[in-house]
Amino acid sequence: MTKPRIGIVGCGFAGLAAARECLRCRGVETVVVSDRDTFDYLPLLPDVAGGRLTPEAARTEVRLLSRGRFRFIKAAVECIDGDAGRLSGSGFDEGFDAIIIASGSSTRTFGRADVERNSLRLDSVADAVVMRKTFLGPSTRGAVVVGGGYTGIETASHLSRLAESAGDGRWVVLVEASESLLGRSPAWMGRYAADNLKRMGVEVVTGCTVSAVEPDRAVLSSGRVLSGAVVAWVPGVAGGSVLNSVGEVDRQNRLVVDAFLGAGGRCFAAGDCAHFEWKGEPLRMSVQFAITQGRAAGRNAVSAVTGRAPREYRPFDPGYVVPMANGRSCGVPLGVSVRGRIPTALHYFMCAARAPSMRAAALLLCGLASRERVSGST
Repeated sequence: MTKPRIGIVGCGFAGLAAARECLRCRGVETVVVSDRDTFDYLPLLPDVAGGRLTPEAARTEVRLLSRGRFRFIKAAVECIDGDAGRLSGSGFDEGFDAIIIASGSSTRTFGRADVERNSLRLDSVADAVVMRKTFLGPSTRGAVVVGGGYTGIETASHLSRLAESAGDGRWVVLVEASESLLGRSPAWMGRYAADNLKRMGVEVVTGCTVSAVEPDRAVLSSGRVLSGAVVAWVPGVAGGSVLNSVGEVDRQNRLVVDAFLGAGGRCFAAGDCAHFEWKGEPLRMSVQFAITQGRAAGRNAVSAVTGRAPREYRPFDPGYVVPMANGRSCGVPLGVSVRGRIPTALHYFMCAARAPSMRAAALLLCGLASRERVSGST
């Protein structure tokens, strides 16, 4: 008798958690489809961009995670037919009894051609390596980091440390459109982050946007021109356009899911690409929620193909930390306001605990233990 088939789109935190949950049931076949053959540890990308960690410490080959237990297809999913249960793309077209969409998110460019052509994003380890190399290039005088959220603050802090180690006067400017950093976080966190960045030598510009991104300079809405700059564009993320044909999406192009993470038809969604309503607003994007949603989606997909009742997803919020490269981090883990070295240690401890394998955790810890900054040519 043919086993029911579950197809998983994406192999990040949510996709991997979903695959591992599906593998708990020997009565189903699990297939993972992703356009990358590596698991990229996204929260560590600023560390790679700043040379704190090697690329190897932040990525793991999917084949090492699969170990033959699930089938892996390296391909970009271009069409998801939830009603028919089909996934298709360049070179493949397969049917499934249930589909879990865990395709994550990518940086929003807001349709700007100048941003697409001339800026650097931070969506993969490869992006982080390019950012480091470009920032250390002979024609680069500094960096303009666009976005005052978690990623923007982390990136600015790590590039500042990298500039300090280069010792040749490179500068870092952080530009945020609103009047403060970390807009949805407690006000004290935004002030703390801004003060710490300034202490590190980062110029923080709020209430301003980047009106033009050119190959070697950025033009601010104030009219100021920053020449010799690499532009790190990290103002926020959104789900991919492939989600539009699946079901209802929100302003960030995240699939609206029900209490069981169902997204219509035979589809479930988990992680950054899923809009799960909680306490009157969408659950924020985080590693913790991606992992727990992936597990829940995996359980419910197995239930759907084996005739069992689904279970509602009930999130637990452990809080969050905004790490900065000089160790002066801040956050609200378990609702407690903390700042300084403790949240920094907590961040890296959780990164190691959530690593996709023991090998990945060991590489991360060894990288953190080393005080040598990675060469720009790595």
